[in-house]
Amino acid sequence: MNGGLGPDLMAHNLKRLQNYAWWTYEFGLISNTGESDRFRRAANDMDYEIYGAGIISSFDEITNVVKCAKGESERSRFLPYNMEEMVMTCFDYSNIQDRYYVIESMDSLYDSFRNNQELFWFEG
Repeated sequence: MNGGLGPDLMAHNLKRLQNYAWWTYEFGLISNTGESDRFRRAANDMDYEIYGAGIISSFDEITNVVKCAKGESERSRFLPYNMEEMVMTCFDYSNIQDRYYVIESMDSLYDSFRNNQELFWFEG
């Protein structure tokens, strides 16, 4: 069932998947193209839009993203989406994130996941 991987390698691969989910679906940002402004009362004046549930559900994370995006804080960095880097980057769930990875589109996120599944099947 586990493809011959021992428990340590299975745990390592699951951790990679956990990291990926954290940096995307929980704490991901998407480049602001202006397309979503039609759904807002006022235009988004930042370079980013939030799609990560962990950001959306935290007033402090939202405030941090806005302040960093507007140059009012340097607490966190905005990094281009890099799937290989993300799966190897650990996170701290108890603090404001020190980085956010920015995708260009949801399609590019889904395509990269489909095309790089081997990152979650490390065999040692």
